Amino acid sequence: MSIARGSTRDALGWLEILRRDYPNPVGRAERQYWTSNVPVVLLIRAPTSAERNAVLNAIYEMREPQFKQYWIAKIFRAEMSSPPKVVYSNESANQLVSSIPGAIAFMSSGDVRAGIKVLRIDGHLPGESGYRLHLTGK
Repeated sequence: MSIARGSTRDALGWLEILRRDYPNPVGRAERQYWTSNVPVVLLIRAPTSAERNAVLNAIYEMREPQFKQYWIAKIFRAEMSSPPKVVYSNESANQLVSSIPGAIAFMSSGDVRAGIKVLRIDGHLPGESGYRLHLTGK
């Protein structure tokens, strides 16, 4: 399981964005912009997908009903303007990450297309000891 980003530019510690102690985690939508003019566009697989379940368990630490409530509350409080964009395949996620500035997606590391940057979690890449996102049931 990987976190993929379209740009290869390294700024603002993007490689460490999902560390639990990071002040503005992107994965939990506590950060809306990479830079002042590049918004974070969070892409997430549709409900019941293995990728979505892994993200809900490891990043959000929620089940689907709590995840929906989490986003409703964020939008209601004007902390976010919209929920994550739902994608129905890793191919769609690859295409969107490649074409939308600021897009980030969670997908199986074997599905990451060439040219897409895989981000580290807590300093680890997929396959390394200590990497937190793992697919089950795929």
